[in-house]
Amino acid sequence: MAIELTPVAASEVKRIREEQKLDPDMHLRIGIGGGGCSGLQYALGFDDQFDPTIDASYEVNGVKIVTRKKYALHLDGTIIDFQD
Repeated sequence: MAIELTPVAASEVKRIREEQKLDPDMHLRIGIGGGGCSGLQYALGFDDQFDPTIDASYEVNGVKIVTRKKYALHLDGTIIDFQD
């Protein structure tokens, strides 16, 4: 599975984590929920929980990314970017 976090997005994730005084080892968790007729809805947040039996972990541009293994098919090829 491939999730890409652009360098700009990675910098923003690190900035927010630092601004909120979160542990530097805190993961960026990607979640997916049903959006009805609008398709899937994606959620990003910080999390310190990781269960290797149900979670997958990746490191991209210095940011640890965690998601449920069952979301892998939906996230393959995802590119996360940031614009101010």
